[in-house]
Amino acid sequence: MREIKELLAKYKFRPNDLLGQNFLINEDALREIVSAAELSAGDDVLEIGSGIGNLTKLLSETGANVLAVEKDQRYFPILKDQLGEYLQTHTKTPKSKANVCAAIFPRAYRESLGATLRQCRAPWQRRVARAQAT
Repeated sequence: MREIKELLAKYKFRPNDLLGQNFLINEDALREIVSAAELSAGDDVLEIGSGIGNLTKLLSETGANVLAVEKDQRYFPILKDQLGEYLQTHTKTPKSKANVCAAIFPRAYRESLGATLRQCRAPWQRRVARAQAT
């Protein structure tokens, strides 16, 4: 938790409560999502709502190609700092050839997640989503 507070302080960043922004920091819960995605090196993963990159980093460590979608551009410098230049970030869901989708989203936005997945129109092999409890 302290690392996240330091990271947010470094970038003078405060999560937007109106957007339901908060961060899943439980390592076990994050690894559970990655495990459920059953990723292999070379898989193309669409991650919706990458935030500060906690899940993005673990998805990338599997060797999968991760396309991170984050509506709030204020996160981009943090993501770049955490994950490097290779990270692809977008503010809207692009047309994607991703075969796996992973997402953590606020409970209040569960309807918009469905709309986002429909926009993408990818032939999903696997979808893994977790609603935050807040």
